[in-house]
Amino acid sequence: MLVHGTNDTSASVADLAGALRRDGRAVTLLDYGRHRRGLRGGTGAGGLGPLPASTREVLEAVRGLVADLDAPYVDLIGHSQGGLHVLGCAAAMPERVAHAVLLGTPLAGLQPLGPSSRVAHVGGLRHALDWALGPSVRDMIAGSGRLPDLADLPPGPRYLLLASTDDRLVPPGAVVPARLDHAVRVVWVQDVHPGRRVSHTDLVADPLVYDLIRAELDTPR
Repeated sequence: MLVHGTNDTSASVADLAGALRRDGRAVTLLDYGRHRRGLRGGTGAGGLGPLPASTREVLEAVRGLVADLDAPYVDLIGHSQGGLHVLGCAAAMPERVAHAVLLGTPLAGLQPLGPSSRVAHVGGLRHALDWALGPSVRDMIAGSGRLPDLADLPPGPRYLLLASTDDRLVPPGAVVPARLDHAVRVVWVQDVHPGRRVSHTDLVADPLVYDLIRAELDTPR
């Protein structure tokens, strides 16, 4: 299952889905996180609702997929915010998730205002941001209390985060928490393909990134 990011739809991961299907893999796309009570609510995009609600929505879809396929395991791939929901699903049903692949996911939290970013969670600014951008954006800002605790991830699934040093929406500082003693293996695209320029959106469009995803999915749980 492929899980899109913020203010987006499953169309954003359609090319990746096509590449995986050509490999003979069964691929399911998911749209989630509609939030009508805000400026972006009428656009038709998803990934806007509060993170906990979206994680529950994605988890329900994954459980339905597992039941429908009667499969022992599923592989989950999440772009940006979608990676947070992939981790939530892996934590809730580790016995049924083989690979949890995250693409440019802000595990350490976004800091658009640097050290002052926590002001986004205070009073009137909090409500204004939720209305203008959707609650999911503020939930991904450091200090929200809604980002996953990587130390609590259960064993079983293979956790991989693919990230790019060229990513401007989720820059390197937002990708990896200061403590690295956690279950998520982090691979920078440029460490594998030096000089390769890969933006945030390119993480679901670049053929060399596809190769890294394939290599991970081909590695046994």
